[in-house]
Amino acid sequence: MNALAATNRNFRHASRILGLDSKLEKSLLIPFREIKVECTIPKDDGSLATYVGFRVQHDNARGPMKGGIRYHPEVCDLLILLFAFGFCPNMRFGIVGLWDCGIVVCFFLAFPPYFLGKQTDYREFAFSFTETFLHLFSKVDPDEVNALAQLMTWKTAVVDIPYGGAKGGIGCTPKDLSMSELERLTRVFTQKIHDLIGTHTDVPAPDMGTNAQTMAWILDEYSKFHGHSPAVVTGKPIALGGSLGREAATGRGVVFATEALLAQHGKSIKGLTFVIQGFGNVGSWVARLIGERGGKIIAVSDVTGAVKNQNGLDIVDLLRHKEETGCLTNFSGGDHMDPNELLTHECDVLIPCALGGVLNKLSPCFPRKLGPCLSVSFFT
Repeated sequence: MNALAATNRNFRHASRILGLDSKLEKSLLIPFREIKVECTIPKDDGSLATYVGFRVQHDNARGPMKGGIRYHPEVCDLLILLFAFGFCPNMRFGIVGLWDCGIVVCFFLAFPPYFLGKQTDYREFAFSFTETFLHLFSKVDPDEVNALAQLMTWKTAVVDIPYGGAKGGIGCTPKDLSMSELERLTRVFTQKIHDLIGTHTDVPAPDMGTNAQTMAWILDEYSKFHGHSPAVVTGKPIALGGSLGREAATGRGVVFATEALLAQHGKSIKGLTFVIQGFGNVGSWVARLIGERGGKIIAVSDVTGAVKNQNGLDIVDLLRHKEETGCLTNFSGGDHMDPNELLTHECDVLIPCALGGVLNKLSPCFPRKLGPCLSVSFFT
């Protein structure tokens, strides 16, 4: 089952719980507009390259559509994973993971107070949580973009923000493109869609493979056609009117989700051991914030390798090492480990912050039986 089929399935499940009219249900599954464009740019070596870009605008009934733009090469089905919390034989407490993004919407639509508890601001939690995990879906294809746009609609509605849902992406490998090539690609993409986005129409944001600089290029290119329009994108640099705290927002959402889930079992982050897969923007902020709350990060990994320290990694030193060397390997404050062993490394809480679909029925850490912890597991 691909991303769109799974998202539609979960929406229909929520629709049945809420008793929605069948005609309304059907209309809510149809996107407002789907855009596919070809972006041809000159490479630095003088050759030409063409990339395919997408923008799906799902619904604008509640306000301007809103959603990220990602740059990523893979075009294939997305393994479904939004939220799993279960017991593994080699894990003392549980797993915080991702299983189908739609299921959290079903949970919040149907049972928000029950899921979060009376003391939790479920609107703030839902917004941070869903933003966090939408970010972890990693591939670009029309169905996936459609699914993510739809989920943006539900997210903004659940937390009562006057926006609709949208999502976009370009099939490319950012690390293989120079800064000037990325700029040209972004500007051409903006030229292709500028008349379909806007402050009161559709507001893009950063996502996988994009950042504040990408948003600055979109803002600048869009302004050539429509005049200076700083509100056309979010996640832009602070100097251009961006929001303080945006860089840490996704990682902070992971921590909020972790805290809320642990609280359901009378536990807190303090004193627990954590393993984090992924040490980019999301994972690094998760590590920092968990460390500030008294949690012990005993292993992390990214595409460059993995490092462990049973006594706890010094995250500040590790971040400094990665900034200086560009990788996690050869860090003096920990021991090298095989990244493939990270998911089975003994810990209290495992947090995947890289690509989606890392926890599934075939994963070595997949819970074979339920322990004393709550298990919210959904499969396709």
